[in-house]
Amino acid sequence: MKVAVIGANGFIGKHLVAKLSSLPDIKVFAFDISDTSVFDGKISYKKNDLSDIKKIATDFADIDLVYFLASATIPVSSWEKPLMEIEKNLIPFINF
Repeated sequence: MKVAVIGANGFIGKHLVAKLSSLPDIKVFAFDISDTSVFDGKISYKKNDLSDIKKIATDFADIDLVYFLASATIPVSSWEKPLMEIEKNLIPFINF
């Protein structure tokens, strides 16, 4: 099974990638907004831009399961600026 983790460099993402990559029947693909990966080349990693719908369609065409863990905000900012939460997190998720 091919599994992608969006937000793979984050706290939850990197732990999920580590666990999934230890399972024998799973090939993990890590995605994040950073130019570099925290996985030192051990996991397939791509920088992604969730606003590029054509690239997303290409990158995820053969993926069986996606964990979407990306967030551009933190809880306090989402409470203070709910429209930013919608623009930065909800809309990219819906587009995905």
